[in-house]
Amino acid sequence: MFTDTSKPGFVLGRKFILSKVEDEAAFREFWQSLIWFSYRSDFPPIEPTTYTSDVGWGCTLRTAQMLLANGFLHHFIGHGTLEIAGLL
Repeated sequence: MFTDTSKPGFVLGRKFILSKVEDEAAFREFWQSLIWFSYRSDFPPIEPTTYTSDVGWGCTLRTAQMLLANGFLHHFIGHGTLEIAGLL
């Protein structure tokens, strides 16, 4: 993600300089606090099609769901508090 660790990088509005040990730890904690949705497969076919996976068409739904979930997380709980709350 960051090619030059001495320069600042920004992820979702947060500034990190990975050459600093404390920033690297903060980045890892922040990155792990994000909610990720992945591909689904092996579900019953969606009629009238034969789709049993969301590969190729589910990315838009997943992206919207992740954006909404992380927005709620940030608004109602705040990033970085999942570990304190015992949810991570």
